[in-house]
Amino acid sequence: MFDYLGLTEVIDKTAVYPDNLIMHDALSGEQLIKVPVGSAAFRAKYKFPYGVIHRADIHGAFLEACQKSPLVTLSASQKVVGFDDKGDHVAVNTESGASFEGELLIGCDGLWSKVRSQIVGDGKPRVSGHIAYRAVIPTPKVPAHLQQKNVVLWGGPKTHLVHYPLRRGEVYNLVVVFHSSRYEEGWDTYGDPAELHERFQGQRPEVLEFLAMVECVEDVGALRPRAHQGLEQGPRGAAGRCGAPHAAVPGAGRLHGDRRRGRARQPARSQERRPPGRVPGL
Repeated sequence: MFDYLGLTEVIDKTAVYPDNLIMHDALSGEQLIKVPVGSAAFRAKYKFPYGVIHRADIHGAFLEACQKSPLVTLSASQKVVGFDDKGDHVAVNTESGASFEGELLIGCDGLWSKVRSQIVGDGKPRVSGHIAYRAVIPTPKVPAHLQQKNVVLWGGPKTHLVHYPLRRGEVYNLVVVFHSSRYEEGWDTYGDPAELHERFQGQRPEVLEFLAMVECVEDVGALRPRAHQGLEQGPRGAAGRCGAPHAAVPGAGRLHGDRRRGRARQPARSQERRPPGRVPGL
């Protein structure tokens, strides 16, 4: 899709293309699986490489392309409160009283989506009991023996930790997940690193070293989208869920850009008709 949109060159400037996807047992250290995503065979089969990218960088690439396009109008600081289906087109209503019309509305406005609530009306997301903490660590702070050009997952009892380099290897992304009965609703919830060490007791030194680098981490995943429910049942065949990771996870913006509760992503208007196609998660 990046190639189709003409964004491959700008994405390549900041993306990291790992050599492997690796999963380890977090207790024994045993390597459970290794997928050579950087191999020639992988690229030959899928035609494009497997890459990882910082969210701010991918958003910046899309924003710059939209700013350059005469087919796109950007309207920032507009809080979407609902929409009107007018049959052959749709109108989006905002808190300021402004209205935007177009042939198609993409409801990508997060966990508390106003668009979803109007189409599906299935209430709040349910609590899953899984807590996710995230941090971005400057690479110089990561010990040399832990640095590798791979996406690595350490799986333990009701826990897992994932790490991989971002931004040409300048930083490391760290995601830590465990099952807990603790949950605090809201966008600005921070966790205590001491709780992480308690949950990960007895795991491999590599895992504990990564945890020791985290001074303050953010609780971003206590909620889970509704199970087995999407937008597929909406009027006029609304086109399913957004595929981007963390698109429905609270709290991601503090590490990846501006965040304000209720701020919806805005639809871009275009006069150009594009051929239908499946857009994979980015």
